[in-house]
Order: sequence, then C-alpha cells, then structure tokens
Amino acid sequence: MKLQTQNKIKSNQLIIKLNEKLSNNQIEFVKNSCLDSYPNHKIFIKQNAVLIKNPNRDKKEIINSIKKIIFISKRIGENKIIFNQIRKIKFIKDPLKYLEKNDEIKRISNDLFQFQGSFLKNFRIINEYFFKLAVNKYNAVDQENPILWPIDLYKKIDYLSEFPQQSLFVVGLKKNNKNLDSFSKKYSSKNNFKEIEIDNHLEKARYGLQPAVCDNCYYALSNLSLFKNTVYTTYNKVFRNENSKNNSLDRLISFSVRDVMFVGDKKFVISTRNKLIEDLKKFLKKTELDCSIETANDPFFIGNIDKKLFQNAFELKYEILAMIPFLKKKIAIGSINFHVNTFGKAFNIKNNKKNIFSGCIGIGFERILLALYSQHGNKIENWPKSIKQLLKIK
Repeated sequence: MKLQTQNKIKSNQLIIKLNEKLSNNQIEFVKNSCLDSYPNHKIFIKQNAVLIKNPNRDKKEIINSIKKIIFISKRIGENKIIFNQIRKIKFIKDPLKYLEKNDEIKRISNDLFQFQGSFLKNFRIINEYFFKLAVNKYNAVDQENPILWPIDLYKKIDYLSEFPQQSLFVVGLKKNNKNLDSFSKKYSSKNNFKEIEIDNHLEKARYGLQPAVCDNCYYALSNLSLFKNTVYTTYNKVFRNENSKNNSLDRLISFSVRDVMFVGDKKFVISTRNKLIEDLKKFLKKTELDCSIETANDPFFIGNIDKKLFQNAFELKYEILAMIPFLKKKIAIGSINFHVNTFGKAFNIKNNKKNIFSGCIGIGFERILLALYSQHGNKIENWPKSIKQLLKIK
C-alpha cells in the first residue's frame, strides 16, 4: 500500500490520503492504534483517508507512525494460528462477583486488586510451573530485577516514541527544606485532595515503572563482546498507563508476569522459542481452556525493523488468546516474542562481532486466572480433572 500523504497540512489539521481502501476491520485496527498512540488528538478514519485535527506533535512523526500502523493493518485477517483448542463453555457469568464476595479478590481501587485464598494459591502454582519449566528444562538463570527502568533504557530502545501512551514515571521531591515544608503543608490530611499536582515541588524523572519485565535483563548485558547463548527467567510486576473498561482483570495498570528470555545467536533463539511454544501447547492442553496461539498484529518492536524483513518474518510475535465468556471476547493471556537483534543493537551486546538476537515468552497470571474462572466456573471442584491435577486440587 503506497501512502500519499497529501499534505493539506493546514495549521489545524493533517490529512493522509490512501490510494487503497481499508476494510472495516482494518479501519477499526488503525483507529484504535491511533487513539492509543495519540490519545489527545481528534482522529477520523475513513476507507481512503486519515484526518487528524489540531495535531500538537511533529507532523512528520505522526505521518511515519500512521504509515507503520496502516502497513500492519494490511495483515488483519491473515493471522496464522499455530494452536487452536476449542472447548464448549457452559459458564458465562462474571467470576469476579463471586471471588470478591468470597474475599479471594479485594478491590483497592478501580485499577488495583488484592488477591488471597484459593485464587492466590492457584496464581502461585502456575507461576511455579513456569519457573520450574525454565530452570529445570532450559537451565535458565533465575533473576530478580528492579521494577524501575532508568531513562537511558527507554531512550536506547526508543520506547517513549513507540509507546508514549503506556509510560509511567517515578519522581521524588526536590530535597531542600523550604520545598519539603511547602509540600507537606499543601498535602496535609487537613486539606482536600485526591491527586498530586506536577509542579515545581518535584524533581525531574530519572526512572519509570517498567512496562515489561524482560528489558532490565538485556540492559544489564550492555557492552558485552563475548556473550554466550543463555536462557533467563524473571517474575515481576509490570506497569502500564491503562485500565479496564470492564472493571475486571483483563487490563490493569499493574499486573504480574513471568518471563523466560533466550539470548544469543539467531539459531539458538529461534530453536529455544520453538521448543517453548511446544511446552506452552502442553500447558494449554492441561488447562482445557478454549484458546489459541496466533500471530499478533503488534510485534514487540517495529520502529527500526526494515519493512521487507518485517513482512517476510511477520511471525515476530504470537499471542496466547483465551475466550472470556462474560466479556464476549478473547484476551491475550501470554505472548511469544522474537525481537530479532533489536536489543543486541540497542545495548551493544555481541559475540564474534555480531549483535545477539533475543526472544521471550511472557505469561500474565491475572489474565490466566481470569480465563480459568471465567470458563470453568467459580466452583473449583467442578473444574476438569487435568487442570485440578496441575493446580494440585484433590
């Protein structure tokens, strides 16, 4: 698809005309992607044009970004399914009502939840399952990483340009007595406030809350010249500036992920990824979930990948999708990513003067548990035998 960016770039609007019409599904994908990338813009999308009113960012940057989005949209409807498990689902209720009533889930706020009881036990057992898989079968190095990213990490992978809408930052107070005294008076419990203003009391941000758990692993390998093929695993919280439209666990500002990362030469990375895909299929069969593994429309990183390479190797990312009956849609409960040599280049990690390749699988535990309870019901004793054996339920 050749884009004709006929720059009726007026002061208050930007029109990108297409010489090929988009399908309704492609329009929906482009619309949602544009709204995610430019949440403060008014965007109108038709079959042959994209109109942005009052663009307040660099117009060339917006045009290039939308070109990428439209390029990806061409593959809508062409998803490759490498695993498809169809199950008859009888349970259609929202399980959170029962879990909250039973004190297994408690709402701290609309975006934050506390877990305990059987729900937390099952959460931890599944985490342990993937930990043991990584360590025992793949001899993975177990890691404990900070939940913060230094700003330099964001910069080197161009995250703030690719995913600005997801970013969350950590700031402290300027450390002088006058400032601390002024701040403490302003936010005394005697005053009425629900938010903290971003003002002169605060320092500049040097860290952000991590939007992915694997990147600190690669960042810590920076400037190595004789790196050998290695598998790592880590578990941590992920933070993204988003929330659920359903007040459920399908999309959270803070959620839990176990990653298995494989780093080294291209052959090793692809081989390890393929073996892990087979292990994921075995796990999914045990869950008896109605689910699939499909190519995703939003690869892990696309910014610096040549379009020809991107098109020929579009299977850079697979998603594990599970049906959530009460939401009447599938959600991603995990992902399988091939980063090519993106991180090797970004962090200068090499072996024999060649940048290393990398990949990872990520498992989201809140979403897996949501899928299990949504499909199998609130009463665990009625769950399929195979998943009860996995969760050590008698």
